[in-house]
Amino acid sequence: MKVIKYLYKSLNKYQISSKQVEVIIQDLIDRYNEKNRIYHNLDHIENMFDVLLKYKTKIKNFESVLYACCFHDVIYDTKCNNNEEKSSKYAIVLLKKIGIDSDTINNTKNLILATKNHTLLNNNFDEKIFIDSDLTILGAKRSRYIKYMKAVRKEYSWVSLNDYSKSRIKVLKKLLNKKSIYYTYELYSKYEIKARYNLEYEIHHLE
Repeated sequence: MKVIKYLYKSLNKYQISSKQVEVIIQDLIDRYNEKNRIYHNLDHIENMFDVLLKYKTKIKNFESVLYACCFHDVIYDTKCNNNEEKSSKYAIVLLKKIGIDSDTINNTKNLILATKNHTLLNNNFDEKIFIDSDLTILGAKRSRYIKYMKAVRKEYSWVSLNDYSKSRIKVLKKLLNKKSIYYTYELYSKYEIKARYNLEYEIHHLE
């Protein structure tokens, strides 16, 4: 996977052994391969990274964007509502141990936290494209979007259909009520219309 290769290369620049890098990456892989992850797995971060790579020349701190991509869902428990906070803490502790500069760590933390509600904290391109990359699935072809719908439902299989539908519709309507789902012109022009149709389709399916 490209994202893992980039992470490996990035971490190897610092004063840690190759063995330590391998341990970090294996732990990351193990976490994203947890059985409860139907959508929020390695494929998800790889798809995000594919989008981010396209805009690498426009991203100011690509290293923090890479780390945020890798660690933003490293802690994922559908029975908790603070996964982003836990994931950011995981990243902060790890990156500090490696010796990564405080600006990159802080940027990484903020990017991860921004995915909680997909709202801007710093209003810069790095943050906008990062949030947008996390939401590209919303503008996917209908067949792929349906697979995404089913995958997320499976991740919340412990929730009754009635309760899940109510909560999910609330989330979807919140996205639809935004002036625009995507913050960057690049992804807005490509995904906005399809995303709105998909969200409306899912709401109708759940009602």
